[in-house]
Amino acid sequence: MLFPKFQQILKEHPPSPPPSWFQSTNVQTLISYYSPLSLPDYPCEFQTVDLGDGDKLSLVITKKGEWNPKVRTVLLVHGLGGSHESPYMIRLTYWLYTHGFQVVRINLRGCGSGAGLARKPSHAGCSDDIQKVLDHLLHFAPFEKITLLGFSMGGNIVLKLAGEKGTALHPAVDSIGAVCPPIDLESSCQKVENSPWARLYEQHFVLTLKQQVYERRRYFPDLKLPKFPVTMSLRQFDDLYTAPQWGFQNAREYYQHAQAVRYMPSISTPTFILAAEDDPLVDTKPLTAFSSHPWIYLLLLPFGGHLGFWMEAPPPFGYRWMDWALLSWVSSLEEDLPLVKAKQSEIRQ
Repeated sequence: MLFPKFQQILKEHPPSPPPSWFQSTNVQTLISYYSPLSLPDYPCEFQTVDLGDGDKLSLVITKKGEWNPKVRTVLLVHGLGGSHESPYMIRLTYWLYTHGFQVVRINLRGCGSGAGLARKPSHAGCSDDIQKVLDHLLHFAPFEKITLLGFSMGGNIVLKLAGEKGTALHPAVDSIGAVCPPIDLESSCQKVENSPWARLYEQHFVLTLKQQVYERRRYFPDLKLPKFPVTMSLRQFDDLYTAPQWGFQNAREYYQHAQAVRYMPSISTPTFILAAEDDPLVDTKPLTAFSSHPWIYLLLLPFGGHLGFWMEAPPPFGYRWMDWALLSWVSSLEEDLPLVKAKQSEIRQ
């Protein structure tokens, strides 16, 4: 059994259906994003990482004093259109930092504090960039315990990296987490295109992405831009912009290369995936193929929306069950991973 301590915690505090007024998938998705949460300030240090192709990205580091290689370091990767300032990134940084962990929020290319540092946009398959971040951090200290935790598109990226590397993933990276990952980009796109409600979310994402493109043009005036339609789908945006920027012929080829589902069979690092069947943006059916994977613990709930999971949690989390569950998972790793490593040794013998 993967993560036995964490699974025992879940049995003691099982996820329960949200109150009736929170049960709508759209309420779940929107309230967790827009509901304010006043948090005390915590230290932030900014660093840039050279990606080797002329671009850089920005890290936001929260820790006490100097790096402590023996303290678990959690790397957070945001989703499409997000940044280190996304509400879930801010909240998880606070919970993790106040419980003794070192936290690194990774801004993907051109996002957050990395605006103006990259000519190319981020994309759903940029696992090489996360590897560059790992190389950068390991240059500073011999970290012993690193957790990669991605949200939405960021979840797809960390799962892709774990699958690509397999047993060659740096041994310091001993755990992977992904929340609502669109591991099959093609089927998730189709789900959005077939839902009127999801198309509203899609227009928000497209508007955000177009704004990022125009902002990037301010920093790099020589960039050539396509002529965007007034309204378009994510697939059309990727056809016109993301795919050609990365050398793909079209969105379909880009999705086939970037989606984690093709790499996940090779994952050999203990992995936790949290997702909801009523997610309005992500097709969760492909996740079920990994329910019996030896190194993946899939918690697929019937409710939760997209990055929502707004239901009762132990104090002081209120209804922010996702935050509580992720902190509980990370906190239980010190007890769970020695058991997992023993299992790994048995299997490899």
